[in-house]
Amino acid sequence: MSERSAQQGTKRPNFLVIVADDLGFSDCSCFGSEIQTPNIDSLASESSGLRFTSFHVAAACSPTRSMLMTGTDHHIAGLGQLAEFTRSSAAHRGQPGHEGYLNERVVSLPELLTEGGYHTMMSGKWHLGLKREHHPQKRGFARSFALLPGCANHYGEFSFMPHALHLLPMKGGRLT
Repeated sequence: MSERSAQQGTKRPNFLVIVADDLGFSDCSCFGSEIQTPNIDSLASESSGLRFTSFHVAAACSPTRSMLMTGTDHHIAGLGQLAEFTRSSAAHRGQPGHEGYLNERVVSLPELLTEGGYHTMMSGKWHLGLKREHHPQKRGFARSFALLPGCANHYGEFSFMPHALHLLPMKGGRLT
């Protein structure tokens, strides 16, 4: 709890942000789906719960993630397109807004929360920068159990993306 909150005797809320790739607005039963999602429904029905109903996504996962993490347009955040596409597109490579990682022009939500005295953690797909200086810990997360690239899994080191291994920080054949 921050010093200010402690002095005022207020209890700050805990919160959880869930990003689910390829999940449509009405795919959860709390938004009207015929698919039963009882755990998500339980979170959504809490009296202090908040459901976003006006968040607009980009055409791909990491640009959408960058918008949620920063509250800005994905071009401002450096992910105007998936980094994988930007690297192979002469029209985008090296252009502002297409850096391929969450750039320094934006402040991330976990950075703000850390300044506010929150303990921040993330789990799941990051896909907002592969180099060490762009990892979740450098953008405000105290702890991270992240899959750094897109198309990764927990069952073997990047078994679904052998084409992108040259982009990762490696030493002696192992991720550093």
